[in-house]
Amino acid sequence: MLALLKSFWEIAVFRMAPQDLPCSGFLLRLTVGFYLLVGLGAVLLPLPTGSAMVIALLDTIVLGVVVAGGLMLRGMPERVTQALTAVYGTLGLIGLLMLPVTAWLLAAEEGSETVLMAAIAFWALYLWSIAALGHILRHVFSIPLLPGVLISYFYFMSWQALAPMLMGGLGNVEC
Repeated sequence: MLALLKSFWEIAVFRMAPQDLPCSGFLLRLTVGFYLLVGLGAVLLPLPTGSAMVIALLDTIVLGVVVAGGLMLRGMPERVTQALTAVYGTLGLIGLLMLPVTAWLLAAEEGSETVLMAAIAFWALYLWSIAALGHILRHVFSIPLLPGVLISYFYFMSWQALAPMLMGGLGNVEC
C-alpha cells in the first residue's frame, strides 16, 4: 500500500506519469473508492451527510466521465484505466492532505492571522491539484503541459460553478 501511495506522490510531484502505473481494474476500483472517501470527508466538513454523499459521488462520476470521455473522443480507450487510476489516486492523495487544512480553515476565526495562514495553505494545495491533474492530462492525451493545466483549470472551475448549484438543489437531503 505504501508503494502505491508513493507512486501517486511521484505523479503529484511530476516524477512519474500515469503510464508508469500498472493497468489494473482492481487498482482502478481501489482508487475510485479512495477518491470517493476523501471527497466525502472533504464535503462532510461543511455539509450535512446526505448532501455530502451526493456531492462526493457526483464529483467522482463527473471527473471519470470527463477524463474517460475525452480519451474515447480522442480514440485512446486503451489509456482509460491507467489515466483514471492516476487521476483518482493522485487527486485523492492531495485531497487527503487538504482535509486537515480545510478543517483548519473552517475552524479559524474570521479576520484572524490563522484564517489567512489556513487560506494560503488551502489555495496552495488547490493550485497543486490543478497542476497535478494537468500533468496527468498531458501524458494521457499526449499534449504539452500548458494545455493540460488549462484543461485541468477549466475542469476545476466548472466543478466549482456546478457544485454550489447542486448544493442549492440538495437543501432538503438531510441525514
